[in-house]
Amino acid sequence: MPYGPALYPLLAAQVMEDNVPALIRHRGAIACQHEALPLLNAFNIVIDEVLEGGVNGRAIAPCLKC
Repeated sequence: MPYGPALYPLLAAQVMEDNVPALIRHRGAIACQHEALPLLNAFNIVIDEVLEGGVNGRAIAPCLKC
């Protein structure tokens, strides 16, 4: 989720299925599914092969600069 609704379009343009795995490939990411939720000003991002070993989503967020 962006810090404010005004940032949603910026993140929507930059956080895409093809570039998210490249940002966190060092953690084992191989692919992702991205779903925009504009009414909530949020995204649902599922990244394959990243959360094994106990890494949680909050550890991944700094990699995405969200």
